[in-house]
Amino acid sequence: MLETCSLSFWFFLCKRPPSKDSNWLTFTLDLTEDRPRRSRPITIYVNSERHLEFGVNYACCIQSQHSNSPKLQLDIWHHITVLIAQTSPDDTSIELYLNSQKLAEYKLSKRFRPPYHDISIEASPTDTHLAEICVWKRKLTAKEIQIMFEQKTTLKRLDFAMDILSRVQFGKH
Repeated sequence: MLETCSLSFWFFLCKRPPSKDSNWLTFTLDLTEDRPRRSRPITIYVNSERHLEFGVNYACCIQSQHSNSPKLQLDIWHHITVLIAQTSPDDTSIELYLNSQKLAEYKLSKRFRPPYHDISIEASPTDTHLAEICVWKRKLTAKEIQIMFEQKTTLKRLDFAMDILSRVQFGKH
């Protein structure tokens, strides 16, 4: 059972032909309420113009939000963090961060409230790479989000390891 949770992931937008007009990335975090068992999908997507958008499904009615994000750059890693927390018995707050900067905060009505019985994640990357998808059972602090973005520890280690492996030559015995 979850009442509060955080999600983060890295994504990399690749160059693609100008003829494509579909979303670059669609990432859905589906929260299932315990009683009654209802699904509450939260969708984050990068639209065809490379802007980050956000949608919450309220009983088959999608409430879309624009995050006022700048146009996302190509060929670099971006970091997204979503914080979901119950702020009162009737309200839930969702905060959206891009590259450690808070883009938006949304207050959801009592129809969308914890505890959540299950979480499922689905990603549809198009000309995009995903890495380090993480879920926490608590609300991360702004400082923790900033540190994750600034350190990029796992990605740097991966790049370092790939660099070393690319230089290794195996001899025949």
